[in-house]
Order: sequence, then C-alpha cells, then structure tokens
Amino acid sequence: MKIEIKNNSDKPIYEQIIIQIKNCIIAGEIEKNAMLPSIRSLAKDLQISVITTKRAYEELEKEGLIYSQAGKGFYVSENNVDILREKKISMIENKIEALVLECLDAGLTVQDIHDIIDELAEDFSETPAMKNSRYEKASNQSTETQNCENSNDLSEGQESE
Repeated sequence: MKIEIKNNSDKPIYEQIIIQIKNCIIAGEIEKNAMLPSIRSLAKDLQISVITTKRAYEELEKEGLIYSQAGKGFYVSENNVDILREKKISMIENKIEALVLECLDAGLTVQDIHDIIDELAEDFSETPAMKNSRYEKASNQSTETQNCENSNDLSEGQESE
C-alpha cells in the first residue's frame, strides 16, 4: 500500500489517508483481514504526526472498514468492504450518467460515447511497449502523409513549368 500526501490538496491529511486506504481496499491491493501498518510506522513513513494517522485509523474503524486488536494492530474488516465497493460503484454510475447526459446534450450519439470510452480504455490497458508501437505507427503514417503531400507539391510544380 502506497500513500501519497499532497500538501497542496484542499483535503486535510487524515482525509487523504482515509481516501487512499479505502481505494486500496476497493482495488484489492489490501486484502480482507490484512494487517495495516502501525500508526507510528505510517506516521514515520509519511513524515506526519502520529495524531493525524491515529485520527485516520479511528475514522476508518468507525466506518467499520478496519478493526483493531489490542497489542497487535489494525486489520481490514471483512464485512464492510463489499458495501464500500458497492457505494463506490454507485458513485461512479452517477458520474457516468451525468457525463452521458452532457454528451447527448452536446449532440454525440450513444455510439460516439462508446467509441470515446473504448479509446480511453485502450490507453489505460496498453503496456508501455504497446503505446510506443502505436505512437511509432502514427508517426510513420504522419511522415508518409507528409511525403505524399510533398510529392504532390513537386508534381504540381513540374506541371506548371
């Protein structure tokens, strides 16, 4: 689990920790019943106050996402992970619905929206080598197009002579 604190964020540090831990849980990066870093360890790694880390863990515990075992530490709860995932999916669905309506208002068809999503999804699923290959292919096509245009210019110039 990697947590990054952004000092220029409008969210307090403890909220940034909560959000990132929730996202790690949802994504399966932290499994159910897995032990979280200790409060002191996380505070040291992030170079923040122990109080801030404690507050984040307490909030997560109140939400039922983690639980503590005295003298052992904090663990990811089994029960509420699925509920958290469903809430996240519901939030995403609401955002997508708003975007689809905005797209339709802009005159895009449902097929246009699918094409945009497919294109964006490809960008996220490609390996760096695949992206480089696609970039090189596009560059070569651009060069070929320029060469064709240049040869057309030459032939037009020759015809006018």
